[in-house]
Amino acid sequence: MSVHCLDLPTKDLSTSEGKLMLAMFAAFAAFEKDRIRERTIEGQARAKAQGKTIGRPAKVSPEKVSELRQSGLSISSTAKKLGVSEATVKRLYAKAKKQTQKS
Repeated sequence: MSVHCLDLPTKDLSTSEGKLMLAMFAAFAAFEKDRIRERTIEGQARAKAQGKTIGRPAKVSPEKVSELRQSGLSISSTAKKLGVSEATVKRLYAKAKKQTQKS
């Protein structure tokens, strides 16, 4: 079975010329993919240097979780009230404890 591409100078891609064309296109595609990745990383670093936050905004603050937990709510109740997972409540509560210990 052979592949024929009508848009290329060589129609038959199973010949040595066709294989060369495919290898060149693959190399250019890999190069472009790497450049996009590099530009993305550079842009993120520039944004961080300007003080911008990267990613999705936080749904809940550690302070809010700590406030609800200290008022007597359980982990599952706090999670339901805030609309987050129990793991998120545990993580943010631990973060709030660390922040208060540093202060």
